[in-house]
Amino acid sequence: MKIKFSILILLIALLLASCGNQLKVLPQADINLSIATGEEGASSQIREDVTIDTEKGTIEFLTEGSSLVASANSGSLGVNINSYTIDYFYADGTQIETATGASYRGNIALKVPGGWLCPKPAEGEAVLVCDVNTKGSVPATGPTVSSNSFSPMAGDIIGKLWNESDGISRSGAYAMISVEGTDANGNHYSKKMEPVTIVFSVFYR
Repeated sequence: MKIKFSILILLIALLLASCGNQLKVLPQADINLSIATGEEGASSQIREDVTIDTEKGTIEFLTEGSSLVASANSGSLGVNINSYTIDYFYADGTQIETATGASYRGNIALKVPGGWLCPKPAEGEAVLVCDVNTKGSVPATGPTVSSNSFSPMAGDIIGKLWNESDGISRSGAYAMISVEGTDANGNHYSKKMEPVTIVFSVFYR
């Protein structure tokens, strides 16, 4: 009886170990995200250009276009990002509320390929999808992709920051950007990016 019981315990242990190994190899979405702004592609900045016409007494604001830049880490599932939300903060961490009191929201379309490298297809064959299920695929950092340009600043936030009389409060202000979408398995995906600094550049004419 003791021998049968020991064998049963051993079988259960082997089964649990097998399940544990299977769970470990299930791929998940692991994506790197950053912001590229302006022609130079500066990372982790939102740039607001302010042009002051001293003769006319006018002020013009222009938010430089930004792009979301993404790549999948080795072995990651691919992701389709379709929306973003942004919250704004002073340097001390105090939130700057929008006129509606809600996060600034927008839509974006960015397909991030998974972190897999597939063998070169034989002549006459084509690999339309490269992922964990593709024969011969191996984990590798995915290609870097960029979204179309979008404006990451809410107009009322620009006004609040600029109207600070001494400019101290807008120095060090930053944005927290979160993205949402679905991974290659159809599961919901979301990620909060690292803080993005808001930089004002003033020009006179």
